[in-house]
Amino acid sequence: MALQITQIRPAYSCTQDELYATSILIVDSFKTNQAFFQTKKTIYTILFGNNLRTEILAAKALPDFQQRGASQETFKIILEQAADDCLIIWQELDSLIKSSFAQELIKTKREEAGSTHYRKASRHDWESVSQLMLSGSTFITNYTAELNTGGMTPTFPTDFDSNKTNFDNTYLLFKGAEQTSSEKRNEKLNANNTFHKKIALLCEDGQKYYRTDPAKRERFTFSRVLELVSGSGTETITVDIAPSATVSFDKVIANSPIVNTGTVSFIVCQGTAACNPATSPVVSPGDQLTNTFGPVLSLTNQSATLPAKATIRIVRA
Repeated sequence: MALQITQIRPAYSCTQDELYATSILIVDSFKTNQAFFQTKKTIYTILFGNNLRTEILAAKALPDFQQRGASQETFKIILEQAADDCLIIWQELDSLIKSSFAQELIKTKREEAGSTHYRKASRHDWESVSQLMLSGSTFITNYTAELNTGGMTPTFPTDFDSNKTNFDNTYLLFKGAEQTSSEKRNEKLNANNTFHKKIALLCEDGQKYYRTDPAKRERFTFSRVLELVSGSGTETITVDIAPSATVSFDKVIANSPIVNTGTVSFIVCQGTAACNPATSPVVSPGDQLTNTFGPVLSLTNQSATLPAKATIRIVRA
C-alpha cells in the first residue's frame, strides 16, 4: 500500500490564481505606501515588500495540478495496459486449469489460482491485479506437472511471470508518482498558506493605519481587492500598442494589474495624452504595475519599430 501523506488544507477561500493576483496587488499597494508603513512598524521596509513579492511569485511558479499529475497520469495509462495483459494471460491459465483437472476439482483449483480476485482486477483494482498474478504464479509452480498434461507450453510459466513482474514494477512507479504528486501539492499549499498569512497580517495593519481613509483602507482589505480580481462586472482585455503610439482607456479598475505581455516596454500615465518618458513609470516585458492612476489612463509604446502588448482590467460595458 502506498504511503499515506497528510493533506494540507488551504487557508484561503479563493482560487490559487485569485490568491496570487490579489496578493500581488496588495503588495504593490504596500510598496507604494511603504514609507508610511515603516513609520508605524519598523519591519515594513522596502526589503520586506520585495521579499514578500518574490515569495508570492515563487509559490506561483511551483507545479500546478496539471503539471503535478502529468507523470502520474502517464504511469496510469501504462499500468492499465499492463493490467489488461495480466488479465489476458490469467484467462489462459484458467483455460489450462479447465483442461488439466477433473471437473469436480476445477472450482477449487481456479480459486487457488486467484479467481476470487479476478472481478476486482478486471475493474482495475491494482491490488487485486497484483494478488491475482501472485496467486497464479504460485499455482503454476505448485501444479506444473498437472498443467503440462492439460497442454501448457514450455514458455508459459516464464511469460506469466514476465507479465506479473511488468505489472508490479509499473505499479511501484505509479505509486511513487502518486506520492510525489501529493508531496508537491502539499509543498505548493504550504507556500501559499505561508505568504497568505503574511498578507493577512499586512492587511490587518493597513486597515488600522488607514482607518480614517476609506480609499486607502480598501487597498488592504483582501475581500475588496479580490472583488477587483474576480468581479463579475469586470473583464480583462488585451491591448495592442503600435510602435510609437499611445492608447487610452476609461473605466480601468483601481488597483488592478497592468501587465506587459509583449516583448517591448511601455510607459503608463494618467489621462488621455501621450505619456512623458521623463515622469512616467516603465513596465518591462513580463512585469506588471498596479493601476494607481485612476479610471482613465494611457499606455505609450516607446519602441519605434515593434508593437507592445498589455492586459488591463476594466468595467464591462
